[in-house]
Amino acid sequence: MKRVRRVVLSLAVAAGVALAGLTALAPAAGAAPITCPDNQKAVHVSDGTWVCVNTGGNPSGAGWHKGTGAKI
Repeated sequence: MKRVRRVVLSLAVAAGVALAGLTALAPAAGAAPITCPDNQKAVHVSDGTWVCVNTGGNPSGAGWHKGTGAKI
């Protein structure tokens, strides 16, 4: 019985470590590759690009690429 308990505990620890590793590798939900002005949000569009969207839901053309700082 002790052996079974040890095996189950070992499997639980291994699963927890694996899950923690996958969580660490996953990007944050708001990790867009662009920075938008305060009143706008970054949106991932269907062709794979990111755009800044104003409060009316329209792409604004504002924003900067993270890393390079280049204007969009």
